[in-house]
Amino acid sequence: MVTKAVIKELYKKFKEPPEDVSMLNLSYFMDLLKEHHPMRIDGGEIVVENVDEYSPFRRMLVKRLTGVMEFNKYVAFVMQEHILFFEKRGKGVLLHLIPTKKKSCIKKIFNCFGIKKD
Repeated sequence: MVTKAVIKELYKKFKEPPEDVSMLNLSYFMDLLKEHHPMRIDGGEIVVENVDEYSPFRRMLVKRLTGVMEFNKYVAFVMQEHILFFEKRGKGVLLHLIPTKKKSCIKKIFNCFGIKKD
């Protein structure tokens, strides 16, 4: 089951892309998902064939992937800003986005003048 704790652990475990793309074992995961989520690698991108052509999640840059992990019902494609969870036995896709931190009014004012205030 994908819980908040699992999501937090995925971001923690996969902070940076691996040194070698082969460490992601993409061919295994693409083969595992091919029945419901046909994918192909095209010039450094993973293209999810059954996602709308204009969707921002149709293409994923391989170099942006920090990890791929298999769960009972999902396969998670982890990137630094978001995670795509593809159902293994269905066409469902879940998306988790890291929420952006809101800047205070004072920080916005300092940023306007190029002053870094932490």
